Amino acid sequence: MNGAEEARRWSPATSLPSCFACRTLSPMTTTAWITMIAVMTFVWGGFLIVVRTAVRRESGKTDT
Repeated sequence: MNGAEEARRWSPATSLPSCFACRTLSPMTTTAWITMIAVMTFVWGGFLIVVRTAVRRESGKTDT
């Protein structure tokens, strides 16, 4: 088998460990949910503060 045939046969799914290939992944733990919510709150809260600050600064400008 030459390199071209080998490249055609390769796929990302065959190179992953077996735990990624199966569809029966364990559900998230309570600690994982709490951590995810805390991080998302921090990130989205910071984003909203930045957007609010930008809107306030832009609303104070005049078109000249």
